Amino acid sequence: MKKAISFFLFFLMFPLSMFTQEISQEIISSSGDYSDGSSGQLSWTLGDLATETYSSGDIKLTQGFQQPTIEVTPTFESRNYNIVMRVYPVPSSDFVTVEFEEIQKDMKVVLFNLQGEVVTSKILESATITLDLNSLSPSEYILKIINKENDLIKSYKIVKH
Repeated sequence: MKKAISFFLFFLMFPLSMFTQEISQEIISSSGDYSDGSSGQLSWTLGDLATETYSSGDIKLTQGFQQPTIEVTPTFESRNYNIVMRVYPVPSSDFVTVEFEEIQKDMKVVLFNLQGEVVTSKILESATITLDLNSLSPSEYILKIINKENDLIKSYKIVKH
């Protein structure tokens, strides 16, 4: 009888335990790029495992684990401010665009290295700012949105390849 109850409880609890974890999609690669042209878009990373290959005539497509849409979520978000913005592309090798839904006054975008040193800083004067990463070494950086009182509004992790 104890075995039957144990067996029943195991199979009752087993499916519930399968839904207790969240897995986020993240790519760790050595290189990658994005290209946009009149006939389509191409986004690639070096080092993805190949999962399927399709071919039609001269065209060959090998799929990996890269997803077509990547949403960068903030590592910190102040509850006192309701600012809608996007940061893309991440990871990047040359430029990162910071796009706000509305122009934010008295705020600045500051990029820090992992030692906490300011790499670049720009005052927001328009709804879109482009940060040039070409002079930076490949690493992770912290992008912070700061108001005039130096209060942290949002923070993002930027990966430079």
